[in-house]
Amino acid sequence: MRKYVLLAERMGADEAEACRLFGFSLSISREGSASETKEFSASEGYSIRVLKGKRLGFAYFAKGGDAKGAIRTALALSKFSNLTDFSFPEKKRFPKLETFDKNVAGLGEEKAAGMLAELAGPIEKPVKVAKAGLDSGVGEIELENSSGLSASRSSTHISCFAHCTCKKSSGSSFRDSRFLDFRPEEVGKEASERAVETSSAKPVKTGRFPAVLEAEALSSLFYSLLLPSFHGERAYRKISQLHDKLGQGIASGGLSLADNPLLNGPGSSHFDGEGIGCKEKKLIEKGVASNFLFDLKTASLAGDSLNPSPGNCRRGSNMSEPGIGSSNMVVGNGKSRDILRECTNGLLICSVFGEHTANDLTGEFSVSVERGFVIRDGERGKPIRGNVISGNVFELIRKITAIESKQERSGSFISPRIAFGEIHVVGG
Repeated sequence: MRKYVLLAERMGADEAEACRLFGFSLSISREGSASETKEFSASEGYSIRVLKGKRLGFAYFAKGGDAKGAIRTALALSKFSNLTDFSFPEKKRFPKLETFDKNVAGLGEEKAAGMLAELAGPIEKPVKVAKAGLDSGVGEIELENSSGLSASRSSTHISCFAHCTCKKSSGSSFRDSRFLDFRPEEVGKEASERAVETSSAKPVKTGRFPAVLEAEALSSLFYSLLLPSFHGERAYRKISQLHDKLGQGIASGGLSLADNPLLNGPGSSHFDGEGIGCKEKKLIEKGVASNFLFDLKTASLAGDSLNPSPGNCRRGSNMSEPGIGSSNMVVGNGKSRDILRECTNGLLICSVFGEHTANDLTGEFSVSVERGFVIRDGERGKPIRGNVISGNVFELIRKITAIESKQERSGSFISPRIAFGEIHVVGG
């Protein structure tokens, strides 16, 4: 890696960075009684970033490819980029964090197939497994730059899902982690139970109701609609709804939201895609907008009014420029011990779908309720399904009435259940 940095400097770069990315994955899936489908994929590639005359250029090449050609391309492209105060980070100590599980790395085809078979173990008729799958893999990143940084990380990931049917209803369950810290049969059992409990689900009439949203439903709305407004580039370009709201109240005083890569989760990491040590970044503190997510490039372009601090860079592949991304999103604990009892009567929304159609610039959404229940006298009542909930996420977070004291996890999203004073529901 160092040789590519030195080569770029000899070819005229003021500063340079070389990155190697490697990934291997195994996927096994099954639909109904069909035979298992197995897929393997592996990739390895390099990327180069150069700084020339305070302008940044990017290019990539495959393993064994033309490094000199990539460097020439990066230098040529740098002429068309913005002037910047960008500089590659120096070598520093990173926080200690485990991201590699040898049990996941050594899973293999036979063990993975066995785990998928275990998923269906607790499922009994009339419930059927419509679709199930397991994905696992290993990723590696190596970074070197002109400022003396040399960093590397190996990480693993594993996920498992099940979609079950019962008569005309269905239920799904999912787990996602860096470690083998769950059992596939738990996923199958949960999907089966959800299919059974929603078999009698019916939509409620159109109206406005108090509502409690669980972590899975909150994840859909917050990731799709709220998080994009904390993207530093959007704030810098003034296309974020929050670009001029730092230090101002934007939500109920009980809401706190943070990006935390140091927690155990699919987004955990001890340094980001540019080699900056990871740390928790609070985006909302007690209802007040506190920070935006930045990488080095955008932080160097943003004004002081945005209080830019880098450390949120992610790399999708060696063929794309590194950019701003999130890790594990965490909603802080509240004070409510039993949020359903506090809500008394209303709706419990467990999961939604259709958030990809929402407007992440304005925060407007209209999503279908996949799984939910009526709340009656502080207890979970009859199941509901087929309704649509709509509104604006920025208005919604101002209507928070209670936040539970216990957190739930849905993938890389960690949150307590949250109660809202009112949500618009359209009947099925």
